[in-house]
Amino acid sequence: MIKFSANLIKKTIFIFVMGAFPSPEIKAEITNKAILSNAFNDCLEQDSYPNGVGTQYAYCGCFVNKISKGMSTREFINIGLTLQEEENTKKHSKILLSNKKIKEYIVDCMTSAFEQ
Repeated sequence: MIKFSANLIKKTIFIFVMGAFPSPEIKAEITNKAILSNAFNDCLEQDSYPNGVGTQYAYCGCFVNKISKGMSTREFINIGLTLQEEENTKKHSKILLSNKKIKEYIVDCMTSAFEQ
């Protein structure tokens, strides 16, 4: 007898539903101001920023803006929980950089901040 996992069944149903009712565009966006404010404040709490506080504010603003427009609340919370699970804070950068969107946002915002 073949056994199917619950996750496999859920994925199959999801694929079927999405295929049956195609959406012209699925857009991820975070609109919760508390989540975005916390992300901005966490970004600002970094110990040192070599190019000054103004550049740090520019970078953090850019980063939070990109997160708000390019990620879903679920994606962002998932990353946050993954970071909380890892007690070794030295591994946090590796976790963040393993996410393609986060890595792209960091590169874009660092480039923008340094060009100002």
